[in-house]
Amino acid sequence: MLAPLLPRPPTPLADRAFSTFPSFGSVGAWLEALDLGRYKDSFTAGGYGSLEAVAAMAAQDLVSLGISSAEHREALLSGISALRARVLQLQGQGVQV
Repeated sequence: MLAPLLPRPPTPLADRAFSTFPSFGSVGAWLEALDLGRYKDSFTAGGYGSLEAVAAMAAQDLVSLGISSAEHREALLSGISALRARVLQLQGQGVQV
């Protein structure tokens, strides 16, 4: 007899961003994964065109971009933290050719 399927708890934004990092081809794709794609233009205008640049951001950088919602800044900071950890992990592995 098969056990009934239990609903899976929702994945926090940071975990979702971290686990799907390899599929991101752009800052825009990363923002979309966080459901914050509305900030693509702000990141571009602020000079954050690469995931590495985003990984180096701090809370004050988000304020400088005009992101006034504390909830959005918190979600972005969580995503940035996960992104930073993933970038460091990838840099530590190196790339084999």
